[in-house]
Amino acid sequence: MVKYLSDPFSPSGLDQFKYRARVRGGKYSAPAMVRINVINDPLRLKLPKVLNFGEVAVNQSREIDFQVLNTSKYEFNGSLVLPGEFSLEKKDNNISLGPNQSVSIKIKFTPKEVIGSFQRKLLFNGDGVSLALPVRGISVSPLKLRDKKIILAYSEESFSRSAELSIENVALLTLT
Repeated sequence: MVKYLSDPFSPSGLDQFKYRARVRGGKYSAPAMVRINVINDPLRLKLPKVLNFGEVAVNQSREIDFQVLNTSKYEFNGSLVLPGEFSLEKKDNNISLGPNQSVSIKIKFTPKEVIGSFQRKLLFNGDGVSLALPVRGISVSPLKLRDKKIILAYSEESFSRSAELSIENVALLTLT
């Protein structure tokens, strides 16, 4: 049995060595050449499993800070690709991370329409790596109707139907 340990900082390529086996009777075999292809460790980025924005009213914003850690021995140079309703605090989508470095990223979600529950993907692309970070949330109306069931009462005097209802401003917007 032969155990081979590769130097983790050696460049990719071909490593080789010769060995001889001792056979019964104390004799040695002819030298044998062993060739080993050394493959680099892949570039690895550590991301959160998911970013959850919760409920966000239309035309309001919610921000989330998260960390990206480069856990490999190589530098990462790439970019962050965002869906339309998302933006970064810093306007530059480029990311450069040295080995074992991390960066804090602040992302903002501003829904433009009521779409209810959603799931999108933020993409990290560069240096042969493409990673997707799921983002979730709920885009809601800024106004919430208190009573879902509205019964219109008929008035014999005015020949009309009417009902009272209550609307809550959940986004705390100024209404005109």
